[in-house]
Amino acid sequence: MRIPISWIRNFVDIDRSPEEVGEALTMLGLEVEGYEPWGDGDTILDISITPNRGDCLSVKGIARELSAYYALPLRETPLFKGEGAKHPPNIKVLNTKGCPRYIGWTFEIDINKKTPDIIAYRLDACGLRSVNIVVDITNYVLIEMGQPLHAFDLDKLSGERIIVRNAEMGESIVLIDGREVSLSNEDLVIADSEKPVAIAGIMGGIETEVSPETKRVLLESATFNYRSIRLTSKRQRIVSPSSHRFERMVGYSSPDIGARRALKLLLENDAIRDISKPLDTGKGHKKQQINVNLSDISALIGQEPEYDEIFKKMNYLGLETITSGDNAIITIPDYRPDLTRKADIVEEVVRLMGYENIESTMPEGPFKPPEHEELFNFGNRLREILNRMGLSETLTLSFTGERRLTSLGIKPSETKNLIKVKNPVSEDMAYLRDSLLPSLIEAVVYNHRRNIDSVSLYEIANVYYREKGEKIEEAKLGIVLYGRATPRNWLTTDEKYTIYHLKGMIEVLLNDLNISEYNFYESSHILMEGGSCLAIKLNDTTIGHIGKLKETITNTFKVGDAIYISEISVQPLIEKEKKTRMYVPPSQFPAVFRDLSILARNTIKAGDIINTIIKASNRLIKDITLYDVYEGREVPNGYRSLTFSMVFQSEEKTLTDNEINEIFNKIVRELKEKYDITLRG
Repeated sequence: MRIPISWIRNFVDIDRSPEEVGEALTMLGLEVEGYEPWGDGDTILDISITPNRGDCLSVKGIARELSAYYALPLRETPLFKGEGAKHPPNIKVLNTKGCPRYIGWTFEIDINKKTPDIIAYRLDACGLRSVNIVVDITNYVLIEMGQPLHAFDLDKLSGERIIVRNAEMGESIVLIDGREVSLSNEDLVIADSEKPVAIAGIMGGIETEVSPETKRVLLESATFNYRSIRLTSKRQRIVSPSSHRFERMVGYSSPDIGARRALKLLLENDAIRDISKPLDTGKGHKKQQINVNLSDISALIGQEPEYDEIFKKMNYLGLETITSGDNAIITIPDYRPDLTRKADIVEEVVRLMGYENIESTMPEGPFKPPEHEELFNFGNRLREILNRMGLSETLTLSFTGERRLTSLGIKPSETKNLIKVKNPVSEDMAYLRDSLLPSLIEAVVYNHRRNIDSVSLYEIANVYYREKGEKIEEAKLGIVLYGRATPRNWLTTDEKYTIYHLKGMIEVLLNDLNISEYNFYESSHILMEGGSCLAIKLNDTTIGHIGKLKETITNTFKVGDAIYISEISVQPLIEKEKKTRMYVPPSQFPAVFRDLSILARNTIKAGDIINTIIKASNRLIKDITLYDVYEGREVPNGYRSLTFSMVFQSEEKTLTDNEINEIFNKIVRELKEKYDITLRG
């Protein structure tokens, strides 16, 4: 928020430099991000206001903070004290929850009166252009007092009345910026007897705005429910200075003060006459009180503040304090809705005593190291293994959208397990993701478009989905490989990633976790190419999939090389990890190497053959490797040649040729019986 320091000095006599004032505001929690020279010796402060401090979205709010900081009195703002003579305007509030208080005044206006130079100067410093005296003064009061106002051309209001209600389905409005907006029945509107003329607390309509021909004005000053304003602002994608303030809660007394301030300025410039009585729909407001114990506050801070000085500063902020012994009752002004509990009062005490004045002390008592949950520790264990394999960790958002899912061939409308976000930031974040793979695929596309020819990423994060009516949050590990598998240099070949690289990484991961009861089975997945997808099973439970991304998707993104993906549930890995490792000494007896070359139908999986060989060997095969696969001449159609290298070794004795031949023949018999294989010469 931009404010000239000369305007602040109009409220409180500060003889400090702009930099000193900026430092004071920053120490109060209102960070000054910049200084801009302006006009004749003036300086604009660019102040960052936190969302909980809506009371500081005004010059008076900032001046009030400095008044407390420097213990200087705050000047009263001149207000219109009269009540008018004409009948009050015709106003009815149908939704009192959405609009707790609405005040309306009517008057005749000389619209051609010149806006005073000081008002035009201050508006220009704050980034607003001068329009006419009514609009300029409503904008001026918005910045000065923090109260949004709106001026309607009374002669353009059908029935010369105001109705505060929810919009009806099918209604629309053209706003003062020219946009036509279709309204929802959840949107609060200001209507005349026929139609909406403004979106409440956000923006007025073009049909009833003040123009050079305006003779009579209805001045609106109200307070609206901050939740209602926020939802409508997000739903309609409209942000205005008014909505920005109403979302942060405008005090109950503010509408009356803001309207009377505007009337005072208009009267001072002889711009209005024939003021009506006000129509005020407010029902009254009881101020909140918070009881605090001073000893408790001191204990929380770690030292004893000068409470007399603190309470004096609180009075400058409008916080009335009554003390009785060690207890205090703090009465909260309605413009401070951020103060609701004892902890908030403690924070105010610390702010006013100065964070820099808190003594630094060493912590006392035994120090206990932080305890991390099992998933946190296990995640770090996974990172250690994956980083060691050369993969890089990525972090992506937990949201996804229809555009991303549709590009992957997934229709959100047909996917019942997706959880929809009620108030998404954008359409691309309309759902909580139920898989890490779309984000990882998008990361590959992003890198490819920037000429990165090798991508190996992983992510450990939660996914969210529905299952049997319940909302589930589950930790997953996702991996993606794309492009070159080796660095580009004179020593290496131009090797590309394959599904075997990915499968090997999964095997290394499981072996490092000391998990041995895993296997891979042909499977299917919505994102993976048929025939190039494997399910990962621990015992009989599927914990994830690995595979090649469908070529239709690869072609859609025009990435060139194949993309290989995997997603695994983390919890089963935690449950199956064997933390205790058994030491097995190497055998003292020599190993014997044998090769086995067979013809088998190409529908038979090599993994099944290996499992059969191991079972038939009476645990005497210590290692087995498929080192050659051949399909072509001299191999019948529908068959392939598989050659395995086997290592036989006993822990108890030296194996003789007869013993090895007996085991070898047993292996061949079982392969023939089970798979109808043929030995090759």
